[in-house]
Amino acid sequence: MNRTPEWTGAAGAPSGPAAPRPAAHHLQPAKSLAPEQGSMVPAGYTAVRLVGAGRHATVFLCREDETGSEVAVKLLHVAVEEERPRLAAHSELLAAGAAARHPCSVPVLEAGVTSDHRPYVTQEFCPGGDAQSLLGTTGPFPAADVIAIGTRLALALHSSHRRGVLHLAVRPGNVLFDAAGDALLADHGIDRVLQRAAPGLGSVFDPLYAPREFFGWEKPGPAADVYSLGATLYALLNGAPAHAEAARAGGAELYEAVLRGEVPHPARPDAPEALLTLVSRMMSVNPEGRPPLTEIHRTLRLLLPDTHSSRVPALEPEPAPVLPLPGWDPADEDEQVTDTGAESARREARRQARIRLIAACTALVVFAGAATALTLLLGHGDKHPAASPTASPSTAVPRPVPTDQLPVLMPRHVTVTRADGQVQVTWQLPEQAQRISGYVVQAKVRGTQSSPRRTAGNADPVATFPANSVSPGTCYTVTSLILTNGIVEYASAPDMCHTGTA
Repeated sequence: MNRTPEWTGAAGAPSGPAAPRPAAHHLQPAKSLAPEQGSMVPAGYTAVRLVGAGRHATVFLCREDETGSEVAVKLLHVAVEEERPRLAAHSELLAAGAAARHPCSVPVLEAGVTSDHRPYVTQEFCPGGDAQSLLGTTGPFPAADVIAIGTRLALALHSSHRRGVLHLAVRPGNVLFDAAGDALLADHGIDRVLQRAAPGLGSVFDPLYAPREFFGWEKPGPAADVYSLGATLYALLNGAPAHAEAARAGGAELYEAVLRGEVPHPARPDAPEALLTLVSRMMSVNPEGRPPLTEIHRTLRLLLPDTHSSRVPALEPEPAPVLPLPGWDPADEDEQVTDTGAESARREARRQARIRLIAACTALVVFAGAATALTLLLGHGDKHPAASPTASPSTAVPRPVPTDQLPVLMPRHVTVTRADGQVQVTWQLPEQAQRISGYVVQAKVRGTQSSPRRTAGNADPVATFPANSVSPGTCYTVTSLILTNGIVEYASAPDMCHTGTA
């Protein structure tokens, strides 16, 4: 398919020579919050101010009611009214949150759906702003900064791909800076959630950072993120996207420019030739012509000046992914194709995996109405309450699994570590993990009534809490959720209490 699609896009700032840049940790200017906007945020959060708003989402700086912690809540504008797409969107947001668990990604603390059916994610707040805003205020980035940013983003993308999530929206607006000025990649897979949940929206990608795959030539894979990363680094060096001039002439001209693939080097005599050549290869028209993320990381790491070595974690890319990555197209089970027996088996395996993921999300949604009851039960040490025989499955108090099933259904080997401003709770999957629909991790803060909660899926048994929301001596309960015929049962591991400060 090679038709010219429709979109709206704005050209970037004009190019120019690199200028000295202020420290990236300057705070974003506060934006006024209209009264009606404050009511948009999900339950459990209080809006503090508006961080930014775009075509498809609004970001609020919020205060978490339970802990008082400041977080960023990204609320998608689309309301997903039908249950099945809504559950699928929720499950994909959970997967996206798991993909963001990397030192070079913005941590996702929670994902859910509001009472009016709008998907949202809660992330750590990054006070340093985003690269797109900095381009507009201070111009092109110094080459050394671009190398450090590229190294960090390559690590984040490789980790995300290994967890089975394509980013599909790498662009300067999704490169955020923390208080230390370090770059973090945000919004893993969010555009894909939009595309699947609301096909009527049309194209949601930014054509200035999009490879030809996004225009229908091939199904996007990891190489699509490589192109967008290259286009982002180009913009940081140049001060504007590679095809900004074509975009000013119109959508058709931009489309033709992407297909021609003629990308001149930015006028940056201070940039190493190896960096400019790498960016050019990353923006190759043909996906097969783009280097893998491992090579990109290795090349950028070699180019990294000693003055910037502390800006990049001493990490190597993780082993290559085993599972196939999700693409841009609709769900595989909706495709009408003729294939071989082996292809059918692979498609069925993917379909069953998706069904299990949606089932896990269903359990979490059903459980949401009973989460408060479970918190009260566990908070009082009662892990074997009597369930009401007349309550409906969606509102009943969750009931414990039979005692003889507890050893094979409860999480195993729970560990708690505290580092880098976070408390991370991890566990091993139960012996019969295939029966588990999801997990709830509850923190019982010593000396208070606070009980922050996190949810997780089978794919990534880990939950993260901001360190300032809990104190040394806090005990953590990891609970398996089992959904059977609409009834929620649970199996809790013994409490794990963290007594240290590091």
